[in-house]
Amino acid sequence: GKTDKLLVTVNPILLTSIVVLPETMSLFVRESDTFEVTAYYNNDTTKNVTNENDCVYSSSDDSVAEVVSDPFAIAQGWVKAFKAGTATITATYTEGGVIKTDEILVTVSAVGLDYIEVEPDEVTLRTDLLTGISQQLEVTATYSDGFTSDITSDCDYVSNDSSIAIVDDNGWILAKGLGTTTITVTYATDWVVVVPVTVEVVPYSFTNTQPVNDLAVGQLVTTVAEDGDWMVWTFDFPVEEFTGDGNLNVGLIIALDGEGQGPAFQI
Repeated sequence: GKTDKLLVTVNPILLTSIVVLPETMSLFVRESDTFEVTAYYNNDTTKNVTNENDCVYSSSDDSVAEVVSDPFAIAQGWVKAFKAGTATITATYTEGGVIKTDEILVTVSAVGLDYIEVEPDEVTLRTDLLTGISQQLEVTATYSDGFTSDITSDCDYVSNDSSIAIVDDNGWILAKGLGTTTITVTYATDWVVVVPVTVEVVPYSFTNTQPVNDLAVGQLVTTVAEDGDWMVWTFDFPVEEFTGDGNLNVGLIIALDGEGQGPAFQI
């Protein structure tokens, strides 16, 4: 019989390239979008390798955008935008010792701010002047996509009259004296809200047996206590509350120290 030979050459299937689509992506802050990574081989076949363990991703600026996991994206990847700017997402796929890369250019635009809201929009501090009374303002920004954000610590605060109320960098208002003033809240220069502030007294009564022969109703009196100078106001005492012996039996007296607060001082 006769024999013959057939030479068969088997070429390995090799990875030749990967392609990420889309090539570019435009997002607003907080938006996400999908992409796919396709591997191409020397036998003209392709394979989706987006979520293969050997396909890894990096961002040139992950504060702008990065690839995030999504349990519902079986054959797709997700890019999440965080702040305005540009970032390049690089996909790197390794198979059979061959490494291939491709990129997506991601452009992130800022979302427009619709308005800011300050709560409460009007402040009334009722104080007995025994302790400092305070109230915090809370500021919320609402954006054109409906997203809201607490921006309280990002605002600037200014009191129009620090003798009545002061305010710190976190929006805490502290009563310093009686009267009305305003707190101006400013965010990013262009957004301004003015909050009216009223500081009023919660009066209290006590019995006083010391002589007040020269004290008239509503009179402003200056006296000296052990801790220093005090100003004492009297409010609307009926005449009959002054007894014949010059003593004040019951009344409403408010005492302030130099800082606008302090315990009541009995005359």
